[in-house]
Order: sequence, then structure tokens, then C-alpha cells
Amino acid sequence: MKKMAIVIMNIAAVMIIEALAATVGDMTPVLQKAKAELSATLTAIDKDLTDATKKLAAIDRKSDAARKILSAVCKGRAYVYDCSIVDMNGKLILIESENSRKYEGADISFEAPVKELFKTKSPLVSKVSKVLDGSDKIDFEYPIITDKGEFVGAVSLLVSHDKLLEGVIAPLVKDKPCKIWVMQTDGLCIYDQDPAQVNKNIFTDPIFQPFTDLISFAKTVAKEPNGTGSYEFYKKDLEDKTVVKKDAVWDTVKMPANEWRIVAVEIKENLPAPKKTAQ
Repeated sequence: MKKMAIVIMNIAAVMIIEALAATVGDMTPVLQKAKAELSATLTAIDKDLTDATKKLAAIDRKSDAARKILSAVCKGRAYVYDCSIVDMNGKLILIESENSRKYEGADISFEAPVKELFKTKSPLVSKVSKVLDGSDKIDFEYPIITDKGEFVGAVSLLVSHDKLLEGVIAPLVKDKPCKIWVMQTDGLCIYDQDPAQVNKNIFTDPIFQPFTDLISFAKTVAKEPNGTGSYEFYKKDLEDKTVVKKDAVWDTVKMPANEWRIVAVEIKENLPAPKKTAQ
């Protein structure tokens, strides 16, 4: 009987693995397309910022010509909040955006991305952080270095990450059974089809605490650049309390000094609602 039970258990395990593999096989092409298109978007930003810093290194960085260079970086990018020049003292000497031109002259030397760039003199893409107006943005910080190798400041491009990711991902999953969400390696969800989950940390936010396997899954995602797994969570959004099991596959998009985990998921089955944990 023991041998028969072991055989049955082994068969069940194989069936589960095969079912997950089939689901992953369906999701992987969508995930890879999302990764490729997001990488292409980020590469284009990198190129334009690199070109802009080279041009700005050779001209008056408070001039109308400098403003036109910043404007060109912003053009056609609805997710850009503003583009600015930071001087050697960490002050915003020029801002190309009606949203935040009032901050010209402000000191941002205390902001973590600025501190890091001034230390490394290398391009970086920050994690989500609060900017001067209190909103959450991602900061692309690129050094301005002259032909003589002199560091003279930086270009800062503030991006609404949810808008950027929505523009790339939403068309790819439209009418598809799978969905995609994106997470920083610190557990912060930076994109989801449900806006209420964006800018919430899966590791720590109370909303996610009843779903211990989701937290465990997210921690694995944070540690590993790619893989497969499953977890339980609400079917659609925080308003829909139907709990389902979701199969998942993830991969990584790399940027200067940062990484994003892209997770594709597909609903497997409905489950009972989770028990509330004691507060």
C-alpha cells in the first residue's frame, strides 16, 4: 500500500509540474515580448539622455539652446514628468516642464539619486521615490562630462513609471488570458492592471499580509532574475474578493544601477477567501 501511495503521489506531482509547464509555455511569449518592448523603450531613453549630456557639456546650460535639448528628450513621451539640469551644487538650474518650472533654483542635493550620481559620476535609474511636489517618480540621472573629462552636472529625467509601463504592457495583454505586473527588487509593485496596487510594497503592506504564499513568491522573484511559480491572490483587483490560484513566470529588465522584475500570471483556479490574520 505504501508503494502504491508513493506512486500515486509521484504521478500527481508530475501532473502538477506538466500543468504548470503548459501554462508557462502559454505565458512566456507574452512575457518575452513585454521584456523586449520595455527594453527597447528604456534603450531609447538611454540614447537620448546620453546624446543630450554630450551636447549640454559644450554649451551654456542656462541658455535657450539647453532648454531645446531638454525639450527634445521629452518630446513624444507622455510618461515624462519633467527634464532638468542639475549643477555642481545640486541645484536645478533649468527645468523643461510646465509641471515643475517653478522649482528652478531649488536644491535637490539631498535626494538619494543625486547623491549617488555625484558619488559615482555614472548614469543611474533610481527606484521609485518622492520628488519635490510629493509625487512618486523614477529618476533617470545622467552625468554631464566635458571633452576634457570634467564632471559639470547632470541631466535628470523624472518619469511616471506607471504611465510608462501601462503604455508598453497594456496593449500586449489586451484580450489575452494572462496579465503582467512589475516589481522592484525591494518588493514595491510599480505596475499592475489594478492601479490601487501600484506603489504598494508586497513584502510589507497590510493588504498583502493574508497572502503568505504571495509574499514568499515575491521574495523569490526579488532574489532570482527569472523563474516560475504560483501564488494565491484576488482574481482581478482589490475590490474583487474572489481568491484564485495564479501560475506565474518572470524575467528581468536591467537598467543602469537598477532592475525591474516583470511577472506574467494566469488564473488557475478559484479558492476560498483567506482567513484574516490577527492585528
